[in-house]
Amino acid sequence: MHDANEWDILLEMFNDPFKVAVLLPAVYFTMIADTATRDLDGWGYMIWNRGMSRAQWWWSKIGALCVTTFIYTNILWLVALFASLFLVRFESHWSKFVFLSHWSYQGGLTVHQLLVPPPIIMLKIWGLITIGLYALSVCVVLLAFVFHHAGIAWMIGAATSIISYGIWVKIPQASAWAPTLHLVLLTHYGFSSKAPAYFSCIFSIVGGFLLIIIIGAIGHLLVLKREF
Repeated sequence: MHDANEWDILLEMFNDPFKVAVLLPAVYFTMIADTATRDLDGWGYMIWNRGMSRAQWWWSKIGALCVTTFIYTNILWLVALFASLFLVRFESHWSKFVFLSHWSYQGGLTVHQLLVPPPIIMLKIWGLITIGLYALSVCVVLLAFVFHHAGIAWMIGAATSIISYGIWVKIPQASAWAPTLHLVLLTHYGFSSKAPAYFSCIFSIVGGFLLIIIIGAIGHLLVLKREF
């Protein structure tokens, strides 16, 4: 590790399929699964007699998830950088160690990918994780609202994370069909030799935004029509 720097720590933390596709979502889902349901048994009942209030309530939850996801991901990055202060040296370029990273640790890059400056690679990783977590969290909150039970929604989210990682291990060519693998740079085309050509970072980012809009609209309709 004497040849490593902060970029190695960040790759190890945020480009490892198990950590990013399983641990990060599962932990985050425990934090946000009750975003909608916690209101239903409290003061929330007061808004159901007015449709506009219902819509505002739902979209406020979507907005709160955006802020929460941004804070969650950035805290993780700050913790990783802070830990790096005590483990490795800080440099603006890739380390010598990173040229062996594809074989040395999970989340490593191949040599041709190291031609890209570190900040650009890290920005891609940050974007995939943040947008992906936001999109998936909206899905989990909608499920909790539909089932009126945050625990069921969390279990579905956690199971999806585990199944996604299983797809990466067993059939990586099907990574595009595994929801939480969209968070992992390493699983995308150009970084994984087995990923389909259409499975690019742009594909995952645009897909994440579209999912947020679609699930948000579905939740909007359900909130207006649901009887309590």
